[in-house]
Amino acid sequence: MISRVMKWILLGGGLIAWVLLFFVAGNTHEPQKYGPSIISWLIAQWFEPGNNMGHAWIIPFVSIYIIWTRRKELAEAPKLSENRGFFWIAFFLLLYWLGFRAQQPRLGVITMIGLFWAVPLYIYGSACARLIFFPCIYLLFVMPLSFLSAFTFPLRLISVSIAVLTTNGLGVAVERNGTTIYSPDGVFSPLDVDDPCSGLNSIIALMALMAAYGYLTQRTLRGKWILFLCSLPIAMIGNVVRVVVIVVAASWVGIDLAMRIYHEYSGYVIFVTAVLLMVWIGTLLDRWFSPECKS
Repeated sequence: MISRVMKWILLGGGLIAWVLLFFVAGNTHEPQKYGPSIISWLIAQWFEPGNNMGHAWIIPFVSIYIIWTRRKELAEAPKLSENRGFFWIAFFLLLYWLGFRAQQPRLGVITMIGLFWAVPLYIYGSACARLIFFPCIYLLFVMPLSFLSAFTFPLRLISVSIAVLTTNGLGVAVERNGTTIYSPDGVFSPLDVDDPCSGLNSIIALMALMAAYGYLTQRTLRGKWILFLCSLPIAMIGNVVRVVVIVVAASWVGIDLAMRIYHEYSGYVIFVTAVLLMVWIGTLLDRWFSPECKS
């Protein structure tokens, strides 16, 4: 059992150590470019071209809001320290050291997030740690996931194939050659769906959006997981709608105006489509899995 004074000492010492480890040091990967701080490296990644991290800056605020919504439960939760929290702290610090030695700042980011959970586990116990588990793990969305770039080409192929079938079904004759859509009648010049049109950026952002939406709105764990897993098909549908809109616009008003529409408004097409589908699926899941439906 940790005394109240010792808890404040541990929290204060932990805060100082956190600042030193992540704000002052931690990054050995190109420190001359990103600085020696894990935080400076992380924020730089959000604005790095091609990292698809435009949503990352809002993630910490969502986590803080979720914790704020559970503030009453946190205040009422039993406060009993757990020694296993100390072993988690040791594990994450080892991970930090490995990341520092191997010049892998992502391990430092994982350590930072892990300590947000492990320190309260050690000081306040499993009841509090359980309540902050989701907001902590949700912070993983701030980390660049560059390995996902390997999926851009398959996503482009899927989007183009479905978009061609849909467009033909709407009465606009088009054909596909790889990831290029062209008009057999020469109505518009070939339209290549390149990497930025793969939908990867939409998928990552939607996963973050739907994870938070599902956590806050769904009353069952099953509903939360199903809604989260729906982020991939919903993002794909939104991207297909975008490609179809561009192709139809190109056949009606010409490729130049269609591309202008794409650059200025296509993001809204994906967002509106995705949000409508998210709310609709969330409503269905809440209805299917609510206790009232089982009685």
